[in-house]
Amino acid sequence: MVIELQRLKSRDPDGAKLRSLLEAERVCERMAEARSLIAQIMAITGAVIWLEAIWPGLIHPEIQFFAVGAFGGGLILGLGFGIEEIAWRVRRKQCAKANQVGG
Repeated sequence: MVIELQRLKSRDPDGAKLRSLLEAERVCERMAEARSLIAQIMAITGAVIWLEAIWPGLIHPEIQFFAVGAFGGGLILGLGFGIEEIAWRVRRKQCAKANQVGG
């Protein structure tokens, strides 16, 4: 995505609106990256759980317990990051609207 930024000194003399737009964009990107990392961790732990379901007794019980806990924790974190990402996307959209030359 390419964003063209123009700051009108009459509408944003100190650059606060532009700064808030850039901050919202940065946080949105970080939330998307974090959600992607969590999805990868869940895929790895899901594979461990799947292997145990296919071949019972293949994986040590402590590793099974860790994998199930990591999967559940990843699910909760992923949902939290997703909700926060949506909130920041709304804020980014509002900041972009406030920075439009015609609006």
